[in-house]
Amino acid sequence: MKRKLTAMLLILVMAAALVLPVSAAGDPGFYKSVTKGSLTAKPADKANDRLTVTYTAAKTGYEYLVLLVSGDVDAPSVSNEIRYIDQKTAESAKVDFTVYPVVGTEEEQFTLFLTSDDPDFTTVKAPIKYDADKPAYTLGDINDDGLIDVVDANKALLFFVDAEGNPLSEIQKLAADINKDGLVDVVDANKILLFFVAPETYPLT
Repeated sequence: MKRKLTAMLLILVMAAALVLPVSAAGDPGFYKSVTKGSLTAKPADKANDRLTVTYTAAKTGYEYLVLLVSGDVDAPSVSNEIRYIDQKTAESAKVDFTVYPVVGTEEEQFTLFLTSDDPDFTTVKAPIKYDADKPAYTLGDINDDGLIDVVDANKALLFFVDAEGNPLSEIQKLAADINKDGLVDVVDANKILLFFVAPETYPLT
């Protein structure tokens, strides 16, 4: 009962707060998921310098090749800088790749291609962005909207009260665990809220 009363009190405090934009910087990485038909490319949960590429309309026995090249290009050619290449034989309708690009220190544009020896397959092209200033996660920014505010504190609190009803991804849990004790609880929610109200007085790090 005490736990729920504390949680409810914090909700009331958060509801009364003014929404102030606060952002934070961090490590580089891919920062947007891209979907092109049956292909999805998204930052890996624990390392967003990697891409998890999934194709869900493969034909068993055919080869599927993923290619990541520098720049925004219409088709790969010998003049492109190839950042990553991998090939797999489909054992089911789903083919997964983990792409490890070699990245520089500045923001870069990549193009991801997926092709196959299936005669009916049409090559899929997906522009991919990498930002040297975008973190895998920003401590406190649970919803990854570039702000650390009452919304994030509320998400941490709701997860604390009912984790099954208000789930967080693994990367969101990392962003929510302010005191790095392996838990997402009312302490973390309170730290986010205090930072939101007075970031200079209550820094997150």
